[in-house]
Amino acid sequence: MNMSDARQQLSGYSLVRSYLIGAALVSFCAFLAACSKPDEVAKEPAVRPVKLLTIDHTASQKVNRYPATLDASQSSDLSFQVGGKIAELNIKEAQMVQQGDVLAKLDAQDLDSSLASAKAKYDVAEEDYQTGERLLKEDAIARNVVAQRKSARDVALAALESAQKAVQDSIIVAPFSGAIAKIPVQALQRVQAGELIATLIDGTEMDVEFNLPARIISQVKDRNKDNFVVLEAFPDQRFPAKFKEAGLIADATSQTYAITLTFVPPADRIILPGMSATVEVAVGRDDQEGAVPKTRVDVPLSAFVSNADEKIVWIVEPQAMTVSQRVVEVEEGIGEYLFVTDGLNTGDTIVIAGADYLAEGMKVRAWESQK
Repeated sequence: MNMSDARQQLSGYSLVRSYLIGAALVSFCAFLAACSKPDEVAKEPAVRPVKLLTIDHTASQKVNRYPATLDASQSSDLSFQVGGKIAELNIKEAQMVQQGDVLAKLDAQDLDSSLASAKAKYDVAEEDYQTGERLLKEDAIARNVVAQRKSARDVALAALESAQKAVQDSIIVAPFSGAIAKIPVQALQRVQAGELIATLIDGTEMDVEFNLPARIISQVKDRNKDNFVVLEAFPDQRFPAKFKEAGLIADATSQTYAITLTFVPPADRIILPGMSATVEVAVGRDDQEGAVPKTRVDVPLSAFVSNADEKIVWIVEPQAMTVSQRVVEVEEGIGEYLFVTDGLNTGDTIVIAGADYLAEGMKVRAWESQK
């Protein structure tokens, strides 16, 4: 190979090398450009589920809460009015019964015999009296004899009615519809007259009994409005309650009055006497007639965000469903609530669960429980 051929071959190698290096640089630049390319679709900000409370017109009332106990609004202790052996006991505890149902019977063999004897004696006495009346019209019998027969007939009638009542008293019939709460006896047991056989309660209405402080009595504007019962077993439900009765003498130690409200429990829940509850009592409005109402409301502790000495709640803008902070003034409340005295208006919607996870302007949605 001469020098000219060698130079040509070397030049070809250089061209190939330059081409390969250039292609590699182009590929590397394309890779870098692909790595630095921004996302084509921006992610939407997360919408946080929260529990909401809208302030309504009833918020202008302060609500006090008191521990209470449930009792049956109507109850009856059932017993036989005569003694004997229980022949039939057609009930069991927690059983629902209807008015007029036969609940229990005594062995009435002796009572039936006494009734039959009394009936026979009455029939004879009545026949003697009627015969005397006919003879008296014919002037064939002395008047005093007829009077004696009438007296004997009346005595026999009283004995018959007593025997009939004894038979009736050997049967217990439900005086109203309700549930059997207690049965302290058993079938075939011998019982005395008046001994407790069963307790029947009416579950369509329940009483709730609690003690109201004397200083609060005068602040209750309408004893039949804005009173609610919250059952310990179902804390998420509030049941409207009506005033039933009140003790007029305060307890000397606690200076409280015994108050009884009545409410209608849910038909799909088992609500029994002795259950614990909380009574919510509205205690007066401070606004004068014609003035713009100043909203005052009990708010759960979970709604507040603390910032130094300030109490802050999250207000929800209803159109955009975004949140913003608002400083409010509060008084000490009872239990899991604080009483907001200033900073909230009727119609405001606030976050009462999930407040710790929010930021200014964040979008939210109402949290719904899964059913």
